[in-house]
Amino acid sequence: METLTALTLFLGIAGLSSSLFGVLFLMSPSTLSRVSQQVTRTIVTLDNFMLRHNAMAGLFLLFGGLLMLYSFTVLLGAAPPLF
Repeated sequence: METLTALTLFLGIAGLSSSLFGVLFLMSPSTLSRVSQQVTRTIVTLDNFMLRHNAMAGLFLLFGGLLMLYSFTVLLGAAPPLF
């Protein structure tokens, strides 16, 4: 079986969500409106949480970004792997 790449995973998730929202637009626009309101409420709650804990959020985002950049350079062959 072929290895699942990030692009393949992204295309699968994007295709599935696009199809789901297309069906919701056709069948029940009011349900889509309620889903949109819930997603907006969740994003605002997460945003408020991150602003209250800005130092920890910043450290985790920095660590995650550096880890992703390092993984990228390893895949390009520009840096040696750690293990």
